[in-house]
Amino acid sequence: MSLVVVGLSIVGCSKSSDYGSVGPGTGNGKTLDAGVAMDAAPGADSGVPIDGPLDNAPPVIELVTPASPYLVAGVMQLDLKITDAEGVASVTATIGSESHPIALSPGQVGHLVGQFDTSVLAGLVSPNILVTVVDQAGSTGQRGFPITLDNSSPVASMDPPKVRMFNPLDNSCSDSFDPLGGDAPNDRQTVAQLSEFRARVEDRPNTGTLNKDATVFIPLAGVASVKLNVLHATGVPLTVDSNGDGTCDRINPKASPVVISLAAAPPGGAALFGPTTFAGSNLGCVAGTQTTAPLQLCNGEPHATIAISTPFHHLPAIFGIPQVDSDNCLGYVFDALADNVPDGWACVAVETTDALGNRNVSAPLRVCINSAKDPASACGAVGTTWSASDPAVPDCTGTLLPSGTVTSTKCTAETFFDSGTVNDYELIRQ
Repeated sequence: MSLVVVGLSIVGCSKSSDYGSVGPGTGNGKTLDAGVAMDAAPGADSGVPIDGPLDNAPPVIELVTPASPYLVAGVMQLDLKITDAEGVASVTATIGSESHPIALSPGQVGHLVGQFDTSVLAGLVSPNILVTVVDQAGSTGQRGFPITLDNSSPVASMDPPKVRMFNPLDNSCSDSFDPLGGDAPNDRQTVAQLSEFRARVEDRPNTGTLNKDATVFIPLAGVASVKLNVLHATGVPLTVDSNGDGTCDRINPKASPVVISLAAAPPGGAALFGPTTFAGSNLGCVAGTQTTAPLQLCNGEPHATIAISTPFHHLPAIFGIPQVDSDNCLGYVFDALADNVPDGWACVAVETTDALGNRNVSAPLRVCINSAKDPASACGAVGTTWSASDPAVPDCTGTLLPSGTVTSTKCTAETFFDSGTVNDYELIRQ
Protein backbone atom coordinates (compact mmCIF):
# COMPACT_ATOMS: atom_id res chain seq x y z
CA MET A 1 0.00 0.00 0.00
CA SER A 2 1.32 3.42 -0.82
CA LEU A 3 1.35 6.37 1.56
CA VAL A 4 -1.65 8.64 1.64
CA VAL A 5 -1.83 11.74 3.83
CA VAL A 6 -4.78 13.69 5.16
CA GLY A 7 -4.04 17.21 6.29
CA LEU A 8 -3.28 18.84 9.56
CA SER A 9 -0.34 21.29 9.89
CA ILE A 10 3.31 21.12 10.94
CA VAL A 11 4.05 22.38 14.43
CA GLY A 12 7.30 22.42 16.36
CA CYS A 13 10.16 24.26 17.99
CA SER A 14 13.08 26.25 16.68
CA LYS A 15 15.98 24.88 18.75
CA SER A 16 18.00 22.21 17.04
CA SER A 17 17.98 19.94 20.10
CA ASP A 18 14.20 20.15 20.50
CA TYR A 19 11.44 18.22 18.76
CA GLY A 20 9.66 19.99 15.93
CA SER A 21 10.09 21.36 12.46
CA VAL A 22 12.67 23.91 11.45
CA GLY A 23 13.12 26.60 8.86
CA PRO A 24 15.30 26.34 5.78
CA GLY A 25 19.09 26.46 6.04
CA THR A 26 21.93 27.12 3.64
CA GLY A 27 25.34 25.64 2.86
CA ASN A 28 26.58 22.41 1.31
CA GLY A 29 27.35 19.04 2.79
CA LYS A 30 30.02 16.42 2.51
CA THR A 31 29.41 12.68 2.83
CA LEU A 32 27.26 10.23 4.77
CA ASP A 33 28.40 7.18 6.72
CA ALA A 34 27.34 5.04 3.80
CA GLY A 35 29.57 7.02 1.47
CA VAL A 36 26.64 8.94 -0.02
CA ALA A 37 27.76 12.31 -1.38
CA MET A 38 25.55 15.22 -0.33
CA ASP A 39 26.17 18.26 -2.53
CA ALA A 40 29.95 17.84 -2.33
CA ALA A 41 32.11 19.86 -4.68
CA PRO A 42 33.99 17.92 -7.39
CA GLY A 43 37.21 16.57 -5.95
CA ALA A 44 36.25 17.45 -2.39
CA ASP A 45 37.56 14.22 -0.88
CA SER A 46 39.88 15.51 1.87
CA GLY A 47 37.17 15.89 4.52
CA VAL A 48 37.83 19.64 4.68
CA PRO A 49 34.67 21.76 4.50
CA ILE A 50 34.28 23.32 1.08
CA ASP A 51 32.67 26.52 2.36
CA GLY A 52 35.30 28.01 4.63
CA PRO A 53 36.03 27.97 8.37
CA LEU A 54 34.03 25.88 10.81
CA ASP A 55 31.10 27.69 12.43
CA ASN A 56 30.05 24.86 14.81
CA ALA A 57 26.36 25.45 13.94
CA PRO A 58 24.30 22.27 14.25
CA PRO A 59 22.86 20.65 11.12
CA VAL A 60 19.44 21.82 9.94
CA ILE A 61 16.93 18.98 9.43
CA GLU A 62 13.74 19.35 7.43
CA LEU A 63 11.04 16.70 6.93
CA VAL A 64 9.70 17.08 3.39
CA THR A 65 7.44 14.01 3.45
CA PRO A 66 5.39 12.83 5.20
CA ALA A 67 4.10 16.21 6.27
CA SER A 68 4.16 15.92 10.06
CA PRO A 69 1.80 15.25 11.82
CA TYR A 70 -0.57 14.12 9.04
CA LEU A 71 -2.34 10.75 9.05
CA VAL A 72 -0.15 8.00 7.61
CA ALA A 73 -1.06 4.47 6.53
CA GLY A 74 0.82 1.57 5.01
CA VAL A 75 4.27 2.14 3.53
CA MET A 76 5.52 5.57 4.55
CA GLN A 77 7.74 7.39 2.03
CA LEU A 78 10.35 9.49 3.86
CA ASP A 79 12.15 12.51 2.34
CA LEU A 80 14.63 14.45 4.50
CA LYS A 81 16.51 17.62 3.60
CA ILE A 82 19.78 18.03 5.50
CA THR A 83 21.72 21.33 5.44
CA ASP A 84 25.06 21.93 7.19
CA ALA A 85 27.99 24.27 6.51
CA GLU A 86 30.67 21.84 7.74
CA GLY A 87 29.50 18.81 5.80
CA VAL A 88 27.47 15.86 7.02
CA ALA A 89 29.26 12.92 8.66
CA SER A 90 26.29 10.68 9.49
CA VAL A 91 22.50 10.56 9.43
CA THR A 92 20.27 8.06 11.22
CA ALA A 93 16.47 7.86 11.35
CA THR A 94 14.17 5.72 13.47
CA ILE A 95 10.41 5.59 13.99
CA GLY A 96 8.66 4.65 17.21
CA SER A 97 11.85 3.44 18.86
CA GLU A 98 15.48 2.63 18.11
CA SER A 99 14.40 -0.91 17.22
CA HIS A 100 12.73 0.46 14.06
CA PRO A 101 15.46 2.07 11.93
CA ILE A 102 14.62 3.59 8.55
CA ALA A 103 17.14 2.77 5.81
CA LEU A 104 18.20 5.93 3.93
CA SER A 105 19.64 6.45 0.48
CA PRO A 106 20.50 9.53 -1.66
CA GLY A 107 17.63 11.48 -3.19
CA GLN A 108 17.93 14.80 -4.97
CA VAL A 109 20.89 16.98 -3.96
CA GLY A 110 20.86 17.55 -0.21
CA HIS A 111 18.07 15.03 0.38
CA LEU A 112 17.87 11.52 1.78
CA VAL A 113 14.95 9.21 1.08
CA GLY A 114 13.67 5.97 2.56
CA GLN A 115 10.52 4.01 3.24
CA PHE A 116 9.05 2.10 6.16
CA ASP A 117 6.06 -0.23 6.45
CA THR A 118 4.12 1.30 9.34
CA SER A 119 1.85 -1.75 9.64
CA VAL A 120 4.49 -3.34 11.91
CA LEU A 121 3.92 -0.57 14.47
CA ALA A 122 0.83 -2.26 15.89
CA GLY A 123 -0.63 -0.45 18.87
CA LEU A 124 1.11 2.87 18.19
CA VAL A 125 -0.98 6.00 17.59
CA SER A 126 1.44 8.92 17.31
CA PRO A 127 5.09 7.84 16.97
CA ASN A 128 8.00 10.20 16.30
CA ILE A 129 10.30 10.02 13.31
CA LEU A 130 13.58 10.74 15.12
CA VAL A 131 16.37 12.03 12.88
CA THR A 132 19.93 12.50 14.17
CA VAL A 133 22.63 14.24 12.11
CA VAL A 134 26.33 14.60 13.02
CA ASP A 135 28.45 16.99 10.95
CA GLN A 136 32.18 16.93 10.20
CA ALA A 137 32.85 19.33 13.10
CA GLY A 138 31.15 17.00 15.59
CA SER A 139 28.03 19.12 16.03
CA THR A 140 24.83 17.09 16.42
CA GLY A 141 21.33 18.06 15.36
CA GLN A 142 18.25 16.05 16.26
CA ARG A 143 14.60 16.41 15.35
CA GLY A 144 11.54 14.38 16.35
CA PHE A 145 8.69 14.73 13.87
CA PRO A 146 5.34 13.37 15.17
CA ILE A 147 3.01 11.57 12.79
CA THR A 148 -0.35 9.95 13.43
CA LEU A 149 -0.87 6.39 12.19
CA ASP A 150 -4.15 5.07 10.83
CA ASN A 151 -3.73 1.48 9.70
CA SER A 152 -7.16 0.52 11.04
CA SER A 153 -9.83 -0.34 8.50
CA PRO A 154 -13.54 0.43 8.88
CA VAL A 155 -15.80 -2.10 10.59
CA ALA A 156 -19.07 -3.03 8.90
CA SER A 157 -22.10 -5.21 9.51
CA MET A 158 -25.28 -5.96 7.56
CA ASP A 159 -26.88 -7.54 10.64
CA PRO A 160 -25.42 -5.59 13.56
CA PRO A 161 -26.38 -6.13 17.22
CA LYS A 162 -28.94 -3.83 18.79
CA VAL A 163 -27.71 -0.63 20.44
CA ARG A 164 -28.84 2.05 22.89
CA MET A 165 -28.44 5.82 22.72
CA PHE A 166 -26.71 7.47 25.69
CA ASN A 167 -27.38 11.02 26.89
CA PRO A 168 -24.29 12.26 28.80
CA LEU A 169 -26.23 15.15 30.34
CA ASP A 170 -28.20 12.90 32.66
CA ASN A 171 -26.75 9.41 31.97
CA SER A 172 -30.10 8.26 30.57
CA CYS A 173 -30.12 5.43 28.07
CA SER A 174 -32.71 4.63 25.45
CA ASP A 175 -34.55 1.41 24.77
CA SER A 176 -32.54 -0.94 22.55
CA PHE A 177 -33.12 -0.77 18.80
CA ASP A 178 -31.84 -2.20 15.51
CA PRO A 179 -29.57 0.51 14.01
CA LEU A 180 -30.57 -0.59 10.48
CA GLY A 181 -34.31 -0.37 11.13
CA GLY A 182 -36.77 -3.21 11.48
CA ASP A 183 -37.22 -3.80 7.75
CA ALA A 184 -33.59 -4.53 6.79
CA PRO A 185 -33.02 -8.27 6.21
CA ASN A 186 -31.27 -10.27 8.92
CA ASP A 187 -28.88 -13.17 8.47
CA ARG A 188 -30.43 -16.53 7.45
CA GLN A 189 -33.78 -15.04 6.39
CA THR A 190 -35.94 -15.76 3.37
CA VAL A 191 -36.53 -12.49 1.50
CA ALA A 192 -38.73 -11.40 -1.39
CA GLN A 193 -37.73 -9.92 -4.74
CA LEU A 194 -37.20 -6.45 -3.23
CA SER A 195 -34.92 -6.17 -0.20
CA GLU A 196 -33.72 -3.10 1.70
CA PHE A 197 -30.11 -4.17 2.21
CA ARG A 198 -28.28 -1.79 4.55
CA ALA A 199 -25.07 -1.73 6.53
CA ARG A 200 -23.71 -0.06 9.61
CA VAL A 201 -20.18 1.14 8.72
CA GLU A 202 -17.78 3.12 10.90
CA ASP A 203 -14.14 3.98 10.32
CA ARG A 204 -11.70 3.41 13.18
CA PRO A 205 -8.46 5.16 14.10
CA ASN A 206 -5.43 3.47 15.60
CA THR A 207 -6.18 3.36 19.31
CA GLY A 208 -4.12 2.89 22.47
CA THR A 209 -4.93 2.78 26.18
CA LEU A 210 -6.08 5.83 28.14
CA ASN A 211 -6.44 6.81 31.77
CA LYS A 212 -9.92 6.05 33.08
CA ASP A 213 -11.22 9.63 32.85
CA ALA A 214 -9.18 10.76 29.84
CA THR A 215 -10.88 11.83 26.63
CA VAL A 216 -8.74 12.01 23.51
CA PHE A 217 -10.19 12.67 20.07
CA ILE A 218 -7.99 10.61 17.76
CA PRO A 219 -8.30 11.65 14.09
CA LEU A 220 -9.46 9.12 11.54
CA ALA A 221 -9.54 9.11 7.75
CA GLY A 222 -13.31 8.55 7.37
CA VAL A 223 -15.28 6.09 5.24
CA ALA A 224 -14.55 6.63 1.55
CA SER A 225 -16.63 3.89 -0.08
CA VAL A 226 -19.16 1.19 0.79
CA LYS A 227 -19.99 -1.37 -1.91
CA LEU A 228 -22.77 -3.94 -1.71
CA ASN A 229 -21.89 -7.36 -3.18
CA VAL A 230 -24.63 -9.91 -3.93
CA LEU A 231 -23.60 -13.40 -5.13
CA HIS A 232 -25.87 -16.32 -5.98
CA ALA A 233 -24.62 -19.09 -3.69
CA THR A 234 -23.01 -21.78 -5.85
CA GLY A 235 -20.27 -22.85 -3.44
CA VAL A 236 -17.91 -19.98 -4.35
CA PRO A 237 -16.99 -17.91 -1.25
CA LEU A 238 -17.93 -14.23 -1.33
CA THR A 239 -15.60 -12.95 1.42
CA VAL A 240 -12.08 -14.22 2.04
CA ASP A 241 -9.12 -13.90 4.39
CA SER A 242 -6.27 -12.54 2.25
CA ASN A 243 -3.41 -12.50 4.78
CA GLY A 244 -3.78 -15.74 6.69
CA ASP A 245 -4.89 -14.31 10.04
CA GLY A 246 -8.33 -15.95 9.95
CA THR A 247 -10.19 -12.63 9.59
CA CYS A 248 -12.24 -11.98 6.46
CA ASP A 249 -10.90 -8.77 4.90
CA ARG A 250 -11.81 -8.62 1.20
CA ILE A 251 -14.21 -9.78 -1.50
CA ASN A 252 -13.15 -12.94 -3.29
CA PRO A 253 -11.41 -11.83 -6.53
CA LYS A 254 -12.54 -15.09 -8.15
CA ALA A 255 -16.23 -14.35 -7.55
CA SER A 256 -18.50 -12.30 -9.83
CA PRO A 257 -21.11 -10.67 -7.60
CA VAL A 258 -23.51 -7.87 -8.46
CA VAL A 259 -21.88 -4.72 -7.06
CA ILE A 260 -23.72 -1.53 -6.03
CA SER A 261 -22.19 1.52 -4.35
CA LEU A 262 -24.10 2.46 -1.22
CA ALA A 263 -24.87 5.99 -0.02
CA ALA A 264 -24.80 7.39 3.50
CA ALA A 265 -28.08 8.09 5.26
CA PRO A 266 -28.02 11.55 6.90
CA PRO A 267 -27.96 11.15 10.69
CA GLY A 268 -31.17 12.27 12.37
CA GLY A 269 -34.22 11.35 14.39
CA ALA A 270 -34.38 10.13 17.97
CA ALA A 271 -34.60 6.93 20.00
CA LEU A 272 -37.20 6.16 22.65
CA PHE A 273 -35.98 6.99 26.18
CA GLY A 274 -38.62 5.01 28.02
CA PRO A 275 -38.70 3.13 31.33
CA THR A 276 -36.53 0.08 30.76
CA THR A 277 -34.20 -2.38 32.46
CA PHE A 278 -30.42 -2.53 32.23
CA ALA A 279 -27.74 -5.14 32.81
CA GLY A 280 -24.04 -5.76 32.39
CA SER A 281 -22.08 -2.70 31.28
CA ASN A 282 -25.39 -0.77 30.99
CA LEU A 283 -26.06 -0.90 34.75
CA GLY A 284 -25.00 2.73 35.13
CA CYS A 285 -27.79 3.83 32.79
CA VAL A 286 -30.70 5.89 34.06
CA ALA A 287 -34.15 5.03 32.70
CA GLY A 288 -36.09 7.62 30.73
CA THR A 289 -39.70 8.69 31.10
CA GLN A 290 -41.02 8.69 27.51
CA THR A 291 -44.06 6.55 26.83
CA THR A 292 -44.60 7.50 23.18
CA ALA A 293 -42.13 6.60 20.45
CA PRO A 294 -40.62 9.47 18.40
CA LEU A 295 -41.92 10.08 14.90
CA GLN A 296 -40.73 7.78 12.11
CA LEU A 297 -37.76 9.04 10.11
CA CYS A 298 -39.62 9.32 6.80
CA ASN A 299 -42.62 7.96 4.93
CA GLY A 300 -40.74 4.88 3.75
CA GLU A 301 -39.44 3.92 7.20
CA PRO A 302 -42.33 3.14 9.54
CA HIS A 303 -40.06 0.96 11.70
CA ALA A 304 -37.20 3.45 12.17
CA THR A 305 -37.11 6.63 14.25
CA ILE A 306 -33.36 7.30 14.19
CA ALA A 307 -30.36 7.10 11.85
CA ILE A 308 -27.26 6.94 14.05
CA SER A 309 -23.91 8.66 13.52
CA THR A 310 -20.45 7.76 14.79
CA PRO A 311 -19.71 8.80 18.39
CA PHE A 312 -17.68 12.03 18.79
CA HIS A 313 -16.99 12.45 15.06
CA HIS A 314 -20.72 12.56 14.11
CA LEU A 315 -20.13 10.99 10.69
CA PRO A 316 -22.87 8.98 8.92
CA ALA A 317 -22.92 5.35 10.08
CA ILE A 318 -25.85 3.88 8.10
CA PHE A 319 -25.47 3.16 4.38
CA GLY A 320 -28.18 2.07 1.98
CA ILE A 321 -28.90 1.63 -1.70
CA PRO A 322 -29.40 4.95 -3.52
CA GLN A 323 -31.75 6.69 -3.84
CA VAL A 324 -31.59 8.23 -0.39
CA ASP A 325 -34.45 10.69 -0.71
CA SER A 326 -37.14 12.17 1.48
CA ASP A 327 -39.35 9.07 1.26
CA ASN A 328 -36.60 6.43 1.45
CA CYS A 329 -34.21 8.12 3.87
CA LEU A 330 -32.37 4.92 4.83
CA GLY A 331 -31.91 3.79 1.25
CA TYR A 332 -33.79 2.22 -1.61
CA VAL A 333 -34.31 -1.45 -2.55
CA PHE A 334 -32.28 -4.20 -4.20
CA ASP A 335 -34.28 -5.85 -7.00
CA ALA A 336 -33.14 -9.47 -7.34
CA LEU A 337 -35.01 -10.04 -10.62
CA ALA A 338 -33.73 -6.81 -12.18
CA ASP A 339 -30.14 -7.73 -11.24
CA ASN A 340 -30.46 -11.32 -12.52
CA VAL A 341 -29.97 -12.92 -9.11
CA PRO A 342 -32.04 -16.14 -9.22
CA ASP A 343 -34.18 -17.51 -6.43
CA GLY A 344 -32.31 -19.55 -3.84
CA TRP A 345 -29.54 -18.82 -1.39
CA ALA A 346 -27.41 -15.72 -1.91
CA CYS A 347 -24.35 -14.35 -0.12
CA VAL A 348 -24.50 -10.60 0.56
CA ALA A 349 -21.70 -8.47 2.06
CA VAL A 350 -20.31 -4.95 1.92
CA GLU A 351 -16.71 -4.07 1.18
CA THR A 352 -15.59 -0.74 2.60
CA THR A 353 -12.47 1.43 2.41
CA ASP A 354 -11.40 4.53 4.29
CA ALA A 355 -9.74 7.63 2.79
CA LEU A 356 -6.28 6.10 3.35
CA GLY A 357 -7.11 2.89 1.48
CA ASN A 358 -7.59 0.61 4.51
CA ARG A 359 -10.10 -2.04 3.45
CA ASN A 360 -12.47 -4.45 5.19
CA VAL A 361 -15.63 -6.52 4.62
CA SER A 362 -18.70 -7.32 6.64
CA ALA A 363 -19.74 -10.80 7.63
CA PRO A 364 -21.85 -12.27 4.81
CA LEU A 365 -25.59 -11.96 5.10
CA ARG A 366 -27.01 -15.35 4.06
CA VAL A 367 -30.45 -14.80 2.53
CA CYS A 368 -32.73 -17.10 0.60
CA ILE A 369 -34.43 -15.19 -2.22
CA ASN A 370 -38.02 -16.17 -2.98
CA SER A 371 -39.22 -13.67 -5.56
CA ALA A 372 -42.42 -15.60 -6.22
CA LYS A 373 -43.25 -15.62 -2.48
CA ASP A 374 -44.24 -19.27 -2.89
CA PRO A 375 -44.49 -20.96 0.54
CA ALA A 376 -43.77 -24.30 -1.12
CA SER A 377 -40.41 -23.21 -2.55
CA ALA A 378 -37.09 -24.56 -1.28
CA CYS A 379 -36.60 -21.27 0.55
CA GLY A 380 -39.76 -21.47 2.58
CA ALA A 381 -42.09 -18.52 3.07
CA VAL A 382 -40.76 -14.98 2.98
CA GLY A 383 -39.75 -13.99 6.52
CA THR A 384 -38.66 -17.50 7.51
CA THR A 385 -35.52 -17.53 9.67
CA TRP A 386 -33.27 -20.53 9.16
CA SER A 387 -31.28 -22.21 11.90
CA ALA A 388 -27.54 -21.51 11.83
CA SER A 389 -26.94 -25.25 11.90
CA ASP A 390 -29.23 -26.00 8.95
CA PRO A 391 -27.12 -27.62 6.20
CA ALA A 392 -28.95 -25.56 3.57
CA VAL A 393 -27.42 -22.32 4.89
CA PRO A 394 -24.15 -21.54 3.04
CA ASP A 395 -21.11 -20.23 4.90
CA CYS A 396 -20.05 -17.81 2.10
CA THR A 397 -16.44 -17.42 3.37
CA GLY A 398 -13.05 -18.76 2.34
CA THR A 399 -9.30 -18.10 2.27
CA LEU A 400 -7.23 -16.50 -0.49
CA LEU A 401 -3.76 -18.06 -0.66
CA PRO A 402 -0.66 -16.11 -1.81
CA SER A 403 -0.75 -18.22 -4.99
CA GLY A 404 -4.15 -16.73 -5.85
CA THR A 405 -6.03 -19.95 -5.09
CA VAL A 406 -9.22 -19.64 -3.03
CA THR A 407 -9.93 -22.44 -0.58
CA SER A 408 -13.00 -23.29 1.50
CA THR A 409 -11.19 -22.60 4.78
CA LYS A 410 -13.61 -20.37 6.66
CA CYS A 411 -12.84 -16.90 8.00
CA THR A 412 -14.58 -14.65 10.51
CA ALA A 413 -15.34 -10.96 9.98
CA GLU A 414 -14.91 -8.18 12.54
CA THR A 415 -18.13 -6.74 13.87
CA PHE A 416 -19.59 -4.41 16.50
CA PHE A 417 -19.84 -4.90 20.26
CA ASP A 418 -22.14 -7.70 21.42
CA SER A 419 -21.74 -8.94 25.00
CA GLY A 420 -24.41 -11.61 24.69
CA THR A 421 -25.87 -10.49 28.02
CA VAL A 422 -29.62 -9.80 28.15
CA ASN A 423 -30.36 -6.06 28.17
CA ASP A 424 -26.63 -5.23 27.72
CA TYR A 425 -25.97 -3.24 24.56
CA GLU A 426 -23.42 -0.89 23.01
CA LEU A 427 -24.05 2.69 24.08
CA ILE A 428 -23.88 5.34 21.36
CA ARG A 429 -23.25 8.85 22.66
CA GLN A 430 -25.77 11.45 21.46
